[in-house]
Amino acid sequence: MYRQVEINITTKENSELKFEGKLEKDNRWIIMSELIPWSEFESEYAKNFSEIGIGAPAKPFRIALGSLIIKERLGTSDRETVEQIKENPYLQYFLGIAEYSNKAPFEASILVHFRQRISEEIVNKINRKIVEKISREYRRRTQEKSRRAGKAKKQRETNIRRNMCASRHQVSKRFRNIKSGQRTDRNNNRQVIQRDKRQNQDKTKNL
Repeated sequence: MYRQVEINITTKENSELKFEGKLEKDNRWIIMSELIPWSEFESEYAKNFSEIGIGAPAKPFRIALGSLIIKERLGTSDRETVEQIKENPYLQYFLGIAEYSNKAPFEASILVHFRQRISEEIVNKINRKIVEKISREYRRRTQEKSRRAGKAKKQRETNIRRNMCASRHQVSKRFRNIKSGQRTDRNNNRQVIQRDKRQNQDKTKNL
């Protein structure tokens, strides 16, 4: 008999509460758990079991597949795989176990049944889904990076235009001040010349 179980841990945030501590969000098992579409293959896995409610319910698909992935990644025996799961909260999170426990979640012999029930076809489908998800995430990050780069470029161009405008304004202001100073100098020179001329005329009259 197979009974679909609602898995409580679905996000990294929940794990911080359930595990009486804080799991590192960049841990490989947490990252991998988010890549695997567990729920999409739950019903397909359930076809291996009778609908008649006789006997204890089978372990959830996430525990079945997750334990096989752990065994493959660590290269351990069935018994050692169970020991690793028992001792490691990250592995328990990977299996969707809601609260950390130092007790084995299942007997090592059950791994034999997991291997029989999870077909190569299901594994291949899951692999394709993971590749598709990684590809989508890569495209999303690439697009986001491009958008950010585009915004940064526009900001740089805006800053350059502002600096150029400010420079032109300063140059224009300085030029106006220079021209104004030149006019003032000419006026002063003209006044000096006129004054000297008047003084010379006065001297001539006095002679």
